[in-house]
Amino acid sequence: MTEATIHPEAREAARALERHTFLNPSLHPDEFLMARRHSTDLKRLFGELLGYRVVIEPTFARLLKPQLPDTSPARSMKTASGNPVTARVYQYVSLVGAALLAPGAADQLLISDLVAQVRSDAATAGIVTGETITERRDFVTAVTILVRWGVITETDGTAAAWAADQAEALLTVDRAALAYLIVNQPGMEMALTPARSLARRLVEDTVMNRPDLTDDEQRIWSKDRATVEQRIDEMFGLQVEARREGALAWDDDDDATDEPFPGMGAARQVSLMFIGEVAAARRPGENGTVVLTRDDAAEIIGVILTENLGHLRGDYETSGANSERRVLDEVLAVLTAVGLASSADGNVTIHPAAARYRTSVMRRPKKSALPDGTVTLFDDLEAGS
Repeated sequence: MTEATIHPEAREAARALERHTFLNPSLHPDEFLMARRHSTDLKRLFGELLGYRVVIEPTFARLLKPQLPDTSPARSMKTASGNPVTARVYQYVSLVGAALLAPGAADQLLISDLVAQVRSDAATAGIVTGETITERRDFVTAVTILVRWGVITETDGTAAAWAADQAEALLTVDRAALAYLIVNQPGMEMALTPARSLARRLVEDTVMNRPDLTDDEQRIWSKDRATVEQRIDEMFGLQVEARREGALAWDDDDDATDEPFPGMGAARQVSLMFIGEVAAARRPGENGTVVLTRDDAAEIIGVILTENLGHLRGDYETSGANSERRVLDEVLAVLTAVGLASSADGNVTIHPAAARYRTSVMRRPKKSALPDGTVTLFDDLEAGS
């Protein structure tokens, strides 16, 4: 495989499929068009490198990923605003999908009929559902996710309006897309070779740990690493950074991942400072990791909050043990999602790759002081001046 064999549009479509898994012309018009245009190449490339199947139809494109290994960070479904959904939303996505897949289900239906069917199916399965506003919002979030994937179209009215005042909405189902809602269907998986599993670790895992590799993967990484790196670069534009403890693939454009790091927001800023403080205060062990207790980690968080008082958002301004533990939980959620930390048995483990993010902190002055002698509108002037 050479650079010339992969069209730039095919690479952009591959990056979009890897990030979203579902593309449709409404939400991803450019990427979907590229996927349609280069469908043959995309099916071949994903199959050869990762062992993934790609389905491209007139109304959607779907990347079918099998279950990833335990070493891969968990990836939750998210709301339109980017927040992880609740367990009940997962439940509703499954129930709505089952209701739409049932024999005899119509291609168009009212949202009230869908709600009734979901509640009936839930009761049959022994699942408790309610009619509170919170329940309705979670149901609407599930429907909205399916709308975002192109499985459902809001033909007349919206699910959000139903949540607010139970206004009726007409929904249209894309049967072709619905058929691929469930990924791990029998017969869909390609053979998983060591080369493919190694490539998956680099593409799917934010950090690849060498101790996690099988013997066959270790052999390929040792003897044929350059080829693996080249193929990942050609297909996704990802740069592989290798160290003794493992490797990570990073993206110059920062748009091929659903978990950018450091990224924006107070939790990510504090996470970056936390990494720096740990690296400065603790020596890594033989395997390059740094292990500290949760109490010690909370103490470091407390120092960071104190030193940055007035520079972070309001809920990070409070002090005390409860605040430190709450912020530590947020920091660990960020670092765990990108494979830079883990927490178990009262300890926090920082991955060696975190060292690449060590940085210095520059704080802006809270208030700009006026030069001596400056007169403002609020100063009393002497008479005759």
